[in-house]
Amino acid sequence: VDDQGEYVLPYAILQFTDSTREINTSLGSSNNPILIANAQDFVDAMGLSTSSYEGQYFNSYSIWGTYRLVGDVNLSDLSTSITLPSVSKSFSGRLYANGFTISNLSIASEGEGVAYGLFASLESRNGSTPLVSNLNLEIDQVIAGDITMVGGLAGYAKDSILVGIDISFSDDSQVNGLNFVGGLVGLSFGNSVIKNITVTNPNVIADRYDSNDYFTTESIRTI
Repeated sequence: VDDQGEYVLPYAILQFTDSTREINTSLGSSNNPILIANAQDFVDAMGLSTSSYEGQYFNSYSIWGTYRLVGDVNLSDLSTSITLPSVSKSFSGRLYANGFTISNLSIASEGEGVAYGLFASLESRNGSTPLVSNLNLEIDQVIAGDITMVGGLAGYAKDSILVGIDISFSDDSQVNGLNFVGGLVGLSFGNSVIKNITVTNPNVIADRYDSNDYFTTESIRTI
């Protein structure tokens, strides 16, 4: 980045003069992640940016770039008029959090659906493997009583890699969903790798948890 914090290498292919080998350094590639320093950067990268460089890695239902946190993301800094674009999208890219924190996650769904969380889901796109690593996620409220799969990070993870993630709840925090609900994800399946995960003080509530429509009489607390 330059002195104003702007990208100076938005797109480039580096080619070695002594061979045919090339390195893709285009913005959003694995060699040149999109940098996220605050909450506005996060929502821009997840779907609000008007930049053609960032915009090539998302559409209305999916996100597939490579991203790196370079600062804490306090979602309470956002205007109340801004809806997190990631909650309705699958994530198939790579998010290297570098030990930084996404805090004050407070989201609520008003309709029915399949999956809900910071990301709706984590799943492959065109053979890619979603990766989230070294992230601290502080949950305030994730409320989606009519959504089948609900998690703090994602409603579900399929064929994903989740490593070194710390999920924390305050005394008043909760993740609330219909069937499959968890602090990290509501449901994981396929060839997912999940390791070094910590969930602190979880409060996870499933209103209905099997195909027989059996409604619970108290909270189901799970990690």
